Amino acid sequence: MLSPEGPIGDLDAISTHLNVKVNALISETLQLPAYRAVYLEALGKDREGLRIERNQAFTNLIRNLENPEELEVTIPEALKSSSQRDYQLTGVKWLKVLTKFGFGGILADDMGLGENPSNIGAALV
Repeated sequence: MLSPEGPIGDLDAISTHLNVKVNALISETLQLPAYRAVYLEALGKDREGLRIERNQAFTNLIRNLENPEELEVTIPEALKSSSQRDYQLTGVKWLKVLTKFGFGGILADDMGLGENPSNIGAALV
């Protein structure tokens, strides 16, 4: 995933991807926009020896993105009693996760799995 030259090349590649100076990477604390959390999480799982300390906000963000069905969202009765399937309600929750953390996103596919009800549901919640 990163440069084959080893740790120094890795630091250079990481600093390029995150748009920060290498010195910032080796400092005690690095603050990044929330949308960079997914990249860092993947990087932390992919690279042995790379230490990433995660604060509670970071951990919550990743957990909510990876498991939107666990997010506590009050679903309106009209939505519960409609023919919404579980995966559509998960879609509603995923869109709410994106909104909660200031991200934008859409649900779409080419299989007709019910993105419109999920999008409408997210607008109602």
